[in-house]
Amino acid sequence: MQKETFDVFYPTCNILVEAKVIVRGFVGYRSDAVNALDEVDTDGHGNRYSVALCRHCNGPSLVREALYGDHGQFATVTDEAVLYLEVSGPKLEGLPDSIVRSVAQAHRSYSTSSYDACAVMCRRAMEVLCKLCQPMEETWLGASPT
Repeated sequence: MQKETFDVFYPTCNILVEAKVIVRGFVGYRSDAVNALDEVDTDGHGNRYSVALCRHCNGPSLVREALYGDHGQFATVTDEAVLYLEVSGPKLEGLPDSIVRSVAQAHRSYSTSSYDACAVMCRRAMEVLCKLCQPMEETWLGASPT
């Protein structure tokens, strides 16, 4: 029986989510048979790969199931692993390195549920941004710069 869902932790959702399988493929069959005549009576190993989507953020994941059983039908899933999970932070271009580093650290802190650290790093990024924009304060207030 093939699973239609997998439980996968998605950092973007920050929770364990039941991900729905959208496509499945079977790759490879290996047996421990020494010669071709023993192939029928020997158990084999194979891998089944599934692409699953998060029900909250539609983030993809690739799940590998290691299978073991007889030649005609695999009976047992011996291992299940999430091989690929798209985790991307914000793409910031054209900003100073100190702001990019602070925002990246805030994103990492948020993804590990360190909300206080995330708030501190967001504040740090805002402080740097305010310091950089301070000479332009007069133009924001409507006065002409001197």
